Amino acid sequence: MSRTERKQLRRRAQEDAELAARIQRAQRRLAQATGPLPVIDPRTAPDALADPAPAQRSTITER
Repeated sequence: MSRTERKQLRRRAQEDAELAARIQRAQRRLAQATGPLPVIDPRTAPDALADPAPAQRSTITER
């Protein structure tokens, strides 16, 4: 790799690290501003409340 390519890679890695740090700071600020998220019971489909059907054994059929 040439010196120019190594410099470009180093610069790109530094830019990526700066962006990741900015995102992390923004997420931390948002979490502090909003406080803990409320706990909500997950929705369930009506058929999910019914007893599940027993598992059926599959069979291999030859043609």
